[in-house]
Amino acid sequence: MATIKEAALEAIKNMSDESTADEIMYEIHFISQVFIGLKDAKEGKTLSTEELLQRVKKWAK
Repeated sequence: MATIKEAALEAIKNMSDESTADEIMYEIHFISQVFIGLKDAKEGKTLSTEELLQRVKKWAK
């Protein structure tokens, strides 16, 4: 698996030369969040669908 740095560099290489700084930062942030999510999943830090639905119900109150 690629490191976050490798994934970010590859993504930036594949972006248009006209990409804005905001677009580049968005892409880096997105990749960072994916890596965090993968790490959490590997460590068992996940929610079941039922747990998630219960949390959403609380937010809607």
